[in-house]
Parts: sequence; structure tokens; C-alpha cells
Amino acid sequence: MFKPQKMVKVGIVAPNNLLNKVIDTLYSLKAIQIEEYEKSEDFDIGHPLKRGEELSELVIKTKSIASNADINLSNKEFQREKLQEENIRNEINNIYDELKNSIETIDFYKKSLLAIKQKSYHVAFEGLKFDSARSNDENSLFFCGFVKRDIEKTVRATSETSFILTKDVDGARLVFILAPKAKKAEITAILKENNFLGIEKDEIRKLMPSVKTQFVDMHTRTEGLNRELVKEEKTLKTRLSQIKKESEQFILNANEILEEEHEKCEAPLKFAASKNTHVISGWVPEKRFEKVKETLEEVTENKIFVNLIPLKEKELGPVLLNNPRPAKSFQFLIDLFAMPQYFEVDPTILMFLTFPLFFGFMLGDIGYGFLTFIIFALLRMKFNKGAVSQILNILMLSSVGTIIFGFIFGEFFGEEFIPYLHIELPHLLSRAHQINELLAVAIIIGILHVLFGLILGFINTYHHHGLKHAVYEKVGWILLIPLVNWILVYFFKVVEGVYATILNYTIPPIPILIAISIIGVVLIFMGEGALGIIELPSLLSNILSYARLMAVGLASVQLALIINENVGIMFNQGGVMIIFGILLLIIGHLINIILGLFGPFIHSLRLHYVEFFKRFYTGGGKKFIPFGEKQKLN
Repeated sequence: MFKPQKMVKVGIVAPNNLLNKVIDTLYSLKAIQIEEYEKSEDFDIGHPLKRGEELSELVIKTKSIASNADINLSNKEFQREKLQEENIRNEINNIYDELKNSIETIDFYKKSLLAIKQKSYHVAFEGLKFDSARSNDENSLFFCGFVKRDIEKTVRATSETSFILTKDVDGARLVFILAPKAKKAEITAILKENNFLGIEKDEIRKLMPSVKTQFVDMHTRTEGLNRELVKEEKTLKTRLSQIKKESEQFILNANEILEEEHEKCEAPLKFAASKNTHVISGWVPEKRFEKVKETLEEVTENKIFVNLIPLKEKELGPVLLNNPRPAKSFQFLIDLFAMPQYFEVDPTILMFLTFPLFFGFMLGDIGYGFLTFIIFALLRMKFNKGAVSQILNILMLSSVGTIIFGFIFGEFFGEEFIPYLHIELPHLLSRAHQINELLAVAIIIGILHVLFGLILGFINTYHHHGLKHAVYEKVGWILLIPLVNWILVYFFKVVEGVYATILNYTIPPIPILIAISIIGVVLIFMGEGALGIIELPSLLSNILSYARLMAVGLASVQLALIINENVGIMFNQGGVMIIFGILLLIIGHLINIILGLFGPFIHSLRLHYVEFFKRFYTGGGKKFIPFGEKQKLN
């Protein structure tokens, strides 16, 4: 729970004829993070499975269809259906070819229409030269216009004497064709099949006066072309709507299945390969190793070899966090910062305990807590997966913390005394009247939080570098805590009364205080050098930073009191002012709640990321991503 799961490194040797079975099994187990093999003299790198290229093309086509039909492929709210790969292939190819043809036609119409309207094709005629005998032959025909596809090979195949030249005009394909009269029907059929848009015969004569052969007039009027364009666009829009309505489920399933199969086909690129075998190495959680081994041996009838690979010195595995379900949402906040290293304490459970309390300390209101909890709970019913659901879980727990501190502070929408109901809320600490005490509590929380971070830092360093480094790097800072407490109580005097008395128990007599402080500074210098000495003031500033727990909360309660006071004045005036008072009450507290959510959330994060984590946490671990599990934000 406080440490990432222990990892072991495994090696799997499989004969080539069992490679498909091994890959399928590993994919379904989702238990091994495969390490990429680097080519050596002994082994080559594996090659993708035969179906890989075809599957890659199908994945691209599926995504293209989804993009055009406005289908969200990240939507996992669908019933997974087992589809046959052959059926997927046929259906995807049919839909893709249909849409591609329609989109190409629309694009062709738009570009050609623009070229015809603006007569930008004129430049294509400049410098054109044809064989004089052929271009003046009365037995030849001349075709000129725009086509959707490349027809050069098809035209040349009709006759050895056929001539074709293609020019690009702002993305549109303009063709010039000289062909025997006997081939007119064949050429005309080819052109019509490719949506030929001919240029007006008289226009061609002006641009090509030297060509005396007969010009074929297959001119398309722009009005007709516009109608065709509108018709094609309408047809495409209708078809896309139909695909989204009738085939969305299929597209989602097909994309999921194709991506899985494609990933399996690409897997051998990470394997070492010889003539007859493939070698797979990777990381598996220790507690799952036996299950992985047994399953692989069972499906291959013990024809493969699975063993543990001894780790090299300082070789660390990927990180798989191991937290109870209530705390898992806080892994999202850890991911935002950095994954712990393999040997480090996992701070997820600590954030689960302290983040909602810090948040609650700052917002601390029964009314605000209940209201925000209800809102977040309703949103959680709608967003039950992904990063949004994780944030909502965190905010729901933070709302519980707000309610708890609301009872401690005795506040309901900023009031300690509920008007009209004549109820005075009991409290342990009044934020409106005991500001100094509130500051002292915030400071003491900071001392405890930072001290706990230093203790965790000692544990981390001890496990990774040994006792000597742990003493040098962390004990020195711990020995300075009593000096910081003395400064807070006697120099800055920010902690007074009963709270000062509590801290006095941690402050030894002055001679001893000076001695342990000097020892602490020496240890810090031995462990961190001059940089550690420069960082000495940061210990005090980090602890004082926890005063924001008081300051943010105080700003919130003061704003609530101002709103309530003005609302009370409006109510006392009666009449229409009551309506304005109600509006102010709703809008004012709504704004205060919104501010009260952003401020405590951000400042709670800061207190953990900056003041707390820096005492024990380095991060930088690589997340465990098993083969078969897609990378996604939790």
C-alpha cells in the first residue's frame, strides 16, 4: 500500500510456430510489460506478423470513417460484440470506398468549378506544343477538361496513337487528349466514368489556335456543376448521418478489435528473434508471475520456457501502484506530478488522508459542503469513467472534509447563528473571532506535515542508499525542527496561548537547542554540501506557507458574512428588495462556492507538491503499462 508492487523480470523463449498463441495469451493476461530488444550479433529483431500491414490499413480506414461520421472512438459506453475479422474487413472497406469516392467527387467539383469560374486554367495552355501532323489530322479528335482520377494509362490502352497530357491547376487535374476518331466512344466513356468536366470548345480554340483538329464539345455548364456539387454534398451528409445512427456500434467495436489485433501483430518488433525461436523479456508483478507461467505452459503444452531473469545492479522495474479502492482516485494527482520511483514510498494514501482535510480546513462550511457534495455526486453519476470521474471522487471526499470542518467551525453558509431559525451552531474554533488561534493551528499542521515528510525521506534514503546517507540527508533537517518551533513561538510569535504551550514541549533548553541545531547544520552540509546550507531558510518558509490554510478560509468566511449582511439589510427593507436580496443570496454564495473550490484545491495541491513532497519524494518512475492495456489517463 505504501510501496509500489514488487516487480520481477521474466524471459520467455517460444518456438516460431507457437508465437501467435503466446502473443494472444500475453495480451489477454495483461500482466507483462515487454522490454524492447536491441539488435545484437546473437539475435535479430522480430518481424511483424503477416497480417500487420493489412490491419494497419484497416485501422486507418476505420478512424477516417469515424472522423467523417463524427463518431467518438474514445466512447467506451458500448456493449462489446465479438465480430469476425472477415466481416469487419469487408464492411469497413465498403464504407470507406463509398465515402472516399463521394469526398473525392465533392473535392473534384469544388476545385474544377473554381478553376472554370476564375479561368485559372489559362496558364496551363501556355507553351503547349503537340506534334503538328497529329494536331492537324482530320482523323483525330481533341478532348480538354478536368477529370477526377488519373486516366493516363486507361487512355493510352485504347490506342497506341492516343496522346494524353495532364496538368495540375490549383489541385484540379486538367487533361489534354488527342485520339483517333474511331476511339471517340471509348474515350468518351472513360471520361464520363471519371466525371469529366469539359472546357467550352470556343474557349479552347482561342487558347489553342494552332491546333486544327476537331475539338470535342463535352462542355459542362457551371450552373449544372453547382447543382451536382450541392446534390453530392447533401448525399454525403445524409450518408454520414446514417452511418452514425446505424453503424456507430459496429465502428466502435471494429476499431477496438482492429487496434488490439494490430498491436498483437506489431509485438514481435520488441522481441529477439533467431531462425526458429523468439525471445520475450519484460516485467511482471511478482504476485502474478506463477499465474503467467502456468497459463503460458498450459496453452503451449509445455513447449516454451519461462524463467526469472536476475536483475543487474541498480536495475529498477516499472512502477505499479497498489492502493485500496477509496484511495485510487488520488493516483490521478500523483500522475500529474510524477510517478514514484520503484524504491520510494507511494504518497497516494497520504494524499487520500490529508488532501480532503486541508481542503475542508480552508472551505469549512456545513452548507457549502453538503451542497457541493450533492452537485459532485450527481455529476459522478454521469461521468463514471476517466480523469473526470477521478477528479469528482476527489472533490466528493473534499466536500466531506468541508462538512467535518464546518461542524468544527460551527458555520452554515458563513453564519454561526442561523437567522429566523434561532439556532446557534456549536463550534470548537471560530474562524470569525479566533483568527490567531486559527493561524496557530495551521502552523502546527505545517510542522507535523513537514516533519512527517522528513521521516518518510529518511525511510526512502535508508532503503535506497543506506543508513549513512539517510542520516546525512534527513536527520539534519529533523534536528532543526525544534529551532524552527522556537522561532515561531518566541521570535515571530505567530503561535501563542495553549498552542505555544504545546510547542514548548518540543523545544529543549537553549544550550541543548543550540547544540542540536549546530549538529543538524553540520549533517546537512555533509549530506548536501553548500546547496543544503543555502536551502536552510526553506524549512521555516515551508512551514509558514501552511498559514494559507487559515488565510484562504478566512477570506471565504468573510465574503460569506458580507453577502449575508447585505441580504439581511435588503430583507429588512421589504418589498421588491426581498427579491433582490434572494438573488444576491444565491449569486453571492454561488460565486463564493466557486472561488472556494478553486482556491482550496490549488493550495492543497501546492502544500503537498511543494512543501511536503520535496522532503521525501523525487519521482521519475516509469509507469507499468502491460502488453494488452492501452495507455490512458486514469
